[in-house]
Amino acid sequence: MIGKPVVVADSFQMLAPVASGSQIIDFNFTPITGQKPPNVEYRQKRLPILAKNQDYVAKSYETLPTVEQAMDLLLTGEVETGGLAELTLPIKNLFGQLFGVDNPEVQNLQMIQSISNVLAPKMRPVGSGSTSDMEFKAYQRSIADIGNVPKANYISLYTFKRRMENSREANQRELEILTSGGTVKDVAEAIKKIDPGIYEKYTGDETDQEQVIEWYNSLPKGAVVYNRLPNGGKILDDEPIFHIVGWGE
Repeated sequence: MIGKPVVVADSFQMLAPVASGSQIIDFNFTPITGQKPPNVEYRQKRLPILAKNQDYVAKSYETLPTVEQAMDLLLTGEVETGGLAELTLPIKNLFGQLFGVDNPEVQNLQMIQSISNVLAPKMRPVGSGSTSDMEFKAYQRSIADIGNVPKANYISLYTFKRRMENSREANQRELEILTSGGTVKDVAEAIKKIDPGIYEKYTGDETDQEQVIEWYNSLPKGAVVYNRLPNGGKILDDEPIFHIVGWGE
């Protein structure tokens, strides 16, 4: 190792022998100035970004319960969103106020609308400035909107939820590794172990029908299944590409 740089205390140093006469009796570490180990440079650049992302992580703990509330409501199959619902909601709401009638259908739609209003701003990329009415409506359409059909709203919310969870886990894992002295390689290996998948996919033997059924029955209620087998066939013949487990039950 004599003459070769080693990393000590986040800096390059070299082993310098200490001699007594013709004998080497010890070694000292001599700092190498003007150079930083690549891992240290990466860590110093990356940690401020991860620290900023912690705001997103903190917000996810506030946001996800709202997302799950909307998903639970839609999963019952009792909330009829869509173009007609969007058009008639103001009229139904007005009649309810005029005659003092509480309409559960109106209340459910108003709750979805309220949740959509909360979530839409969170779709805006950080640092992108103010949002126009058109952009806000586009964000609403992409996350949850009473103008979308119920299943489309559910799948959008499910996708948003899973992506947020995956991002939160990856950010947290990288932060833990880098702050404990881990390397870029350690980060890469840890991120590889995180499942980036959004939808449930069957990857087993598609010819074993019992195994397919067993896999499907093991899924939790509300899971969104990518209804395709590895050979291109469908898991559930009469269902669309995206199937929601337990919809309307």
